[in-house]
Amino acid sequence: MIRRLSYGLLLLLLLLPVFASCDGRLEADGAQYIELSLFCEDAVQTRAGKDGTKEGEDPYNENYMDVVDVFFYPGDTLDRSMDATYHIRLESKKRMSDVFHIVLTSDIINERIFPLTPEEKRKATVFAIVNYHGTLVSDEDALQGTSVAALEQIVVSSDFAGPADHKQTDFLMSGSTIISLRGRTQTMTASGAIDLARYACKMTTSVKVASRVMLSNGEVWTPMLEGMEIYLVDGVNTVALSGEDPNPQFFSYSDNRMRFASLDAEGHYNAIVGIKDGFYQTYPMYMYPQHWVYGSNEGSEREPYLKLVVPWTRLEMNGFTSTQKQLYYKIVIPEDTREAYRHRFVRNNWYDLNIDVGILGAETDEASITIDPCTCYVAYWQGSGIDKSVSIGSARYLSVERDSIALNNLNSVEVNYTTSHPAIIKAGTIKVTRPYYGTLGAGKSTMGAVVRNGGPGTPYASGTKYLEYDEAHRRNLNGGEDWFSNSGTFILYEHELENDYRSLMFDYSPYRITFTLVHADRPNDTRYSKDIILIQRPAIYIEATRNSDDTFVYVGHDVLGNPDSNNKQIHASDHWGYVYVDNEQIVRPDIRNSVIDETYMQGWRDQGYNYPDAEEYHWRIVWYTGGTLDLFKMNVTVLPPNSDFVIGDPRSLTINNLRNSDDNPDNDFHNAPAIYDGETERSLKYYYPAEGSDRTVNMMAPSYRLTSKCNGIEFGDLTFEQAQLRCAVYQEDGFPAGRWRLPTRGEIHFIATLSANNAFERLFTINSSYWSANGCVKVQSGNVTFVNAQKALTRCVYDSWYWGDEQWPNREQFIWGDKPR
Repeated sequence: MIRRLSYGLLLLLLLLPVFASCDGRLEADGAQYIELSLFCEDAVQTRAGKDGTKEGEDPYNENYMDVVDVFFYPGDTLDRSMDATYHIRLESKKRMSDVFHIVLTSDIINERIFPLTPEEKRKATVFAIVNYHGTLVSDEDALQGTSVAALEQIVVSSDFAGPADHKQTDFLMSGSTIISLRGRTQTMTASGAIDLARYACKMTTSVKVASRVMLSNGEVWTPMLEGMEIYLVDGVNTVALSGEDPNPQFFSYSDNRMRFASLDAEGHYNAIVGIKDGFYQTYPMYMYPQHWVYGSNEGSEREPYLKLVVPWTRLEMNGFTSTQKQLYYKIVIPEDTREAYRHRFVRNNWYDLNIDVGILGAETDEASITIDPCTCYVAYWQGSGIDKSVSIGSARYLSVERDSIALNNLNSVEVNYTTSHPAIIKAGTIKVTRPYYGTLGAGKSTMGAVVRNGGPGTPYASGTKYLEYDEAHRRNLNGGEDWFSNSGTFILYEHELENDYRSLMFDYSPYRITFTLVHADRPNDTRYSKDIILIQRPAIYIEATRNSDDTFVYVGHDVLGNPDSNNKQIHASDHWGYVYVDNEQIVRPDIRNSVIDETYMQGWRDQGYNYPDAEEYHWRIVWYTGGTLDLFKMNVTVLPPNSDFVIGDPRSLTINNLRNSDDNPDNDFHNAPAIYDGETERSLKYYYPAEGSDRTVNMMAPSYRLTSKCNGIEFGDLTFEQAQLRCAVYQEDGFPAGRWRLPTRGEIHFIATLSANNAFERLFTINSSYWSANGCVKVQSGNVTFVNAQKALTRCVYDSWYWGDEQWPNREQFIWGDKPR
C-alpha cells in the first residue's frame, strides 16, 4: 500500500482583529494568529528501487519550497467556476519545514473565508500551489480568474534538460484540503493538512554492461564506460495545473546527457553517482506527465524512450588493429501494469530502470538497437519504500544484437540475443524465399523450391514470382539438416550458397529469411518477441526493378488512325515507359511496316520532330513489342575459378561525345535542363562509352543494369554508329541519359549463359544478332559468337556500380546525367 505523501502543508487559521504584516510573518506574544506550517515528514526516506535503498531527494532540491500561493473558497462543496475569496502568497526559501504566522481580521475570517450559512456549516476549501514563480493574482481585492477551473488552465513550461549539473532549483506542486471553523472564541479557529504532490515525474537509470562481447568471427569488443551516456527523448516539458498538457511540448536531454563513470589516471572506473551489483547509476531525469501510443513518433501521443550510447573498442587479435566505435541503443519504456496508468508517465511517480547490456549496438543513431530494461519499478515519489506489486516491465527481457542482417556472400551467421528466459524460434514463423525470374508458373518445383506468385501478403510485388523453401526443401538441400539451430544465446543460420553460374542450381538472387524469436513459455506475448530479417546475397546475384510506367492495353488503331489488324500492344500512358531518346519520344506507330517512309516522317514533322532523313528518325524511335518490363541489374562481386569473364570498368578513359562538337552543330544532341550547380541548359558533355578493345571483350562491370523491353529498339536493326548514339542519349524510368552505353561482348555472353540455365527469361533473342562495344555478336543458347553484320539489334546497359541506383524523381523529364570521371 502506498503511503500518504511525505510532504504536508499544515494550515492553522486563528482569529485576530488586526491586519497581516506585508511579508506575511508576524511575531506577537500572546496575540491570536494563524499558524501555517509547511513540513516534510521524512525526506531522507524517500526511496524507490528493487532494493529499497535509493538516495534521498534533498540533494536535487526535490523538497525545496520557494513560494506558496494559498487560495480559499467558502464551503466544502467546491464550485470550480467560483473565484477564490481570499489569497495569500507566502515566501519560504527553506527545505523540510517552515512556519508562518499570519494575521487576519475578523471580517476576513467571518465574511470571506467562513461566511455564515443557514446550516451553520462553517467550512472552507483550501487550494495551494507551491513554487509557481509567475503572478497568479493581479488584484487581491477582485481576485478575478482565481477559480479552480481558471487556475487549472494555466500551462507551465520547465527547463528540465538545461541545468549543467542536472539539478532543478525547485519543483511545481499543488494540493488541497477542507478545513472547518472550530469556534469564534477559541485561539485556534481552524486547522488542516494539505498533501502536496509534484507535477513532475522522476526517472533514474542504472546500467550494467558486459565486460566483453565476442562475435561469431572471433572479434572481441570491450566497453569504454567513461564515454557511456543516456538521455530521454520525447519527454514533455509543459504541464497544465489540472494535470497533463493537452498540447504538450516535447524535449530531449540529448544536449545534456547523463554520464555514468569516469576514468582515473590509473585506468580505474569511478562511478559518478554510484554503483551497486555492477549497475552504474547516474543523475535523475525529470519530465511532466504524458501518455503515448507505442510506435508513434508524431503528434501529441508520440512515444518517449531512452537513448543509450556506449563506446566499444575491438581488441587486437588475428591481425585486426584496435578499433573504437560509438554504438547506440534504444531503451523502450515498459508498459505500466497498473491498469489506469498504461502508456503513461504519472504525476509525482518515480520510475527506476535497470538496464543490462550484453550485445553490441547500432553504428548510427538513427538505427539504434532496441533493448528492454531488465527491471523497472515505479513508486510514489515520496514513499519511504517501493511496493513491488506495482513493478513495471518485471524481470523479463529479450534483446537481439541485430534484427536486420545482410550476409554478402556469407554462408552462415550467428544472431546473438540476450534473454531473461529461454528463447526459441516461434513455430511457423520461418520463411525462406528469393525472387524467381524464370518462366515456370506458380506451383511448379524448380531449383529446390516451389514457384509462388508475388502480391499482397508477400514481400514481392504483384506480377512477380518467387521461390519458397519450406523445411523439407531446406533439409533436402542440406543433407537432411535444417538451416537453423539454437544455442541458447544465438540462432545459427547456415546455408552454403551455390555461386557457380554454370550450375543448374545457381543461386542467382538474394535469399530473404525471416523468423520470430520469442520466450518459450510465452510464445504469444508480443512484448517479448523479436522479428528477425536476414538477406543472404550470393557472390553473383540479380535484382529486378519493374518499369514504373508498365500499363499496356490493346488498341485497334495505330497513332496515325490506320486500322491495326494485328491488334498490337501499345503503351496505355502518355509516357511510354518513361523512355526518352535525345529529349524526345518518337513513338513507332505500326510494327508491321519496317520501313520508315515519307508518310511516317511527315506525321512526325507535324508533331515537331524534324530530321533530314529516315535514318535520323530510325534510331530515335520507341516501341514496345512485348517481353519483360523489368530492368534487370547484374551484381558481380566474385567469379568462380576458371571463369570465362573478368570484372572491371569497361568504359573508355577519354571523353567521346560521339556527335557533339563545335564543327558540326547541326548534328549535336538536344539540350535539356541542367541538374548540376553552376550550369545552364546543356547537352551531352562528358560521355565515356565502353571501350571496344581486346581488354574489354570478356569484361563485366561489377554492377550493371539492362534496359527493359520498353526501350523499344528491337523492332528493327541499327548500324553500329546508330546503336552507339541510341545508348548515349537513352533514358529510362529516371535513370538519366549520358550514363548508358553498349554492353561488352562479355556482358551479353554472361546474360545469355544465365538465360540458358533458366535463371530468368531470355533477354536476348536466340539466334539474333546484337551490337556489343566489341562488335556484332550472335546470341545462341548459353553462348555468343562474333559475326560480320551491317545492322543488328540493340540493348543498352547502365553502370550502377559507378552511378548508383538513384533515379531522377521527375521521370517525365529528360535530363543529361553525365559528368567528369
